[in-house]
Amino acid sequence: MGFETSSHAKHWLFTEDTILRMRKESHARGVAGVLAAYADHAEFLGTPPADDAFPSVEDETVLVDFYAQQMWVLCKKVELPPKVFGCAVIFLKRFYLKTSVLEYVPKEVMLTALVLAAKSEEVHIAPSAFAAKFKVKPEAIIALEIMMLEKLSFHLMVYQVWHPIGGFVDMFRRLDPECDWQTLRDEAMEWARDAMLSDLILQYPPSQLALAATCLAADEAGLDADTFLAHQFPGPENDALRATIRELENALDTASQTTLDKAAARAANAALDATRNPLLDPESALSKHLAERALEDKATAQLAELERANARRAAKQRELMGFDDGGAGSSSDDAPVAMVEGK
Repeated sequence: MGFETSSHAKHWLFTEDTILRMRKESHARGVAGVLAAYADHAEFLGTPPADDAFPSVEDETVLVDFYAQQMWVLCKKVELPPKVFGCAVIFLKRFYLKTSVLEYVPKEVMLTALVLAAKSEEVHIAPSAFAAKFKVKPEAIIALEIMMLEKLSFHLMVYQVWHPIGGFVDMFRRLDPECDWQTLRDEAMEWARDAMLSDLILQYPPSQLALAATCLAADEAGLDADTFLAHQFPGPENDALRATIRELENALDTASQTTLDKAAARAANAALDATRNPLLDPESALSKHLAERALEDKATAQLAELERANARRAAKQRELMGFDDGGAGSSSDDAPVAMVEGK
C-alpha cells in the first residue's frame, strides 16, 4: 500500500485552519465536561472554576508541545529507536486533535503513546518501566491504551519523516560524490526531528518534509539544493513540488527557531491541575468518593442477593421436608389426629 492510499494520507493531514478548529472544538468539549461534572456533583464539588481559570487553546498546545519534547528526551535516555519516537509523537498530536488536556493529562498520554508506538513498531517495552520513572500507575497507561486507539480510529500505520532521508542523501551523493554524506544525513535527521515536533507533521506528507529537511541540511553544508531539486524533479510538471519544498524549508526553519516557553508551560500546567475534569481523574476526591460508593452499593447488592439465595434455599428445604403450606404435607400432619379419633 502506498502513502496516497493510506489512512495517514486520507484521514490525518489537515490545513492549519482545520487544526486550529479541531483544537478549539476539543477544548470546548473539555470545558463543557468539567462544568457538567460540577453541575452533576455540586454537593460534593461546590462552585465550578471560573471561565478564565481554564487553560486556553494556546495553553493546551503549549502543554502538548512540551510533552512532545519530553518524549524525545525520554527516548534518547532509554535508547529507544527513532522510529518509536516518530510514531509516538504523531499519536500524541493526533490524540489531542480529538480530545482536551482537561480530559486526559499529557504526561499519561505521552507514556501511553510511547507504549503503543513501541508495539506498533515491534519494539518491546514494559509500561512499568515508564510508570515508575514518572510516578504514574501502570494501570493508568494500560487503561488509556483503549481510549487512545479509539481516538486514533485504530489507524496505527504511520509514515515517518526519517525513512526517506537516506534515499535523498544518496541522490545528493550521486550529484556530488565529494559531499560529506554522513554529516548531511545527520543534519537532515535533526531537521526531521524538528518537523515532527511541530504541527507540520499534521499538514504535509512525510516524504515532502524529509526532502525539505535534506535540502536545509544541504544548504548548511554549502551544497546547491536548488540545483539538486531541478535535477531530481525537472520540468514544469514539478514546479509546484519545488515551490512547496522551498516553502516547507522556510516553515521548518521558523519552527526550529521557536523555543518552548517553560514558564508558559508551567503556568498552563498549573491551570490544568486546578480545572481538570474530576470524573476523569482517578486520583481526584470525587473519583475516590464515587469509587467508595460504588463498592458500598456493590456490597449491598451482593448482601441482598445472598439473602435472596438463602431464602430460596430455605424454601426449597421446607418443600422437600413437607413443611410447606397445603399439598401433600397437610395429610401427613393430620394423620395422627385421625388415628386418635378412630381409636
